[in-house]
Amino acid sequence: ALPNFYGSINPEYYYQKPHYDFANKIIHSNFYKTVNPLRTLYSYEPERLIQMPTYFSHYPQFSWLYGHLDYSFDKYHRHYQAHDDWYPDRKNKSLGFKNGGFCDPSKRNMKYMGLQRDIAPRGCAKEIRKYHLCKENNPTQECFNEKISVMEVCPDHALVGMREQKKWYLRAKVIDNQTYRRAMTVSEYNKGRSVSDLTLKDWSYGTYSKMRPDSYWNDDRYDPTVYRHPHRQDTVNFPDHEYKDIFGGNWGAKEAQEKKEHEINFWTKKSKAMISAELAAE
Repeated sequence: ALPNFYGSINPEYYYQKPHYDFANKIIHSNFYKTVNPLRTLYSYEPERLIQMPTYFSHYPQFSWLYGHLDYSFDKYHRHYQAHDDWYPDRKNKSLGFKNGGFCDPSKRNMKYMGLQRDIAPRGCAKEIRKYHLCKENNPTQECFNEKISVMEVCPDHALVGMREQKKWYLRAKVIDNQTYRRAMTVSEYNKGRSVSDLTLKDWSYGTYSKMRPDSYWNDDRYDPTVYRHPHRQDTVNFPDHEYKDIFGGNWGAKEAQEKKEHEINFWTKKSKAMISAELAAE
């Protein structure tokens, strides 16, 4: 029986058994792609669906490198966009993260430069702990001997680090105090006003009869038109998303509309934007 190459667990772009390679050379040649357009689409082209066989739910073409025994840099050879419907962001999850597909937080597979803070030596940390225990037992006590021990045992870089840490803690405390004072200050608009002056709506305004009925959802108060969908050409819920496909699309429509909005009329010597601005000023 003829082997099923499209459903085979051995995907393309591998150096495989001779009879497999012979069939792959035929199926993936430019001649076969020309005479058979209704084929499974393996090779990558922009803005086109890719259909590739998986190996244990993984696409081997994404991380396969000829002549390499490890996959230290497979994160740079991914040409797909990782998508997760429940990941609440727009673009920063496009090509995966720098650690590649193997998420190991133990820093044993580090592939890029990182920062590691200087840790105080054990003896220095022990003396600091003694000082904190002294202050916890008796807050009014000076603990002068423990302070001297910290100054004697700890090296210079640890003392400088503690001094910098105290400076940053004080700076953060000042910022918090300023923020609290600014938040508690009554603005000029709210001076002399009360909550009773507000016209509050009751619970009936949240029911279906008083909500917008022109959408798929009953509650359509949250309309995220600013943050468009990152990986789909969706123009139903997001009409401002310009796209271009085989049927045409609306690419460049927004720019043309803006140009028409600011175009000077021959007779009135004014544009639509100028007229609307004058009406708003009145």
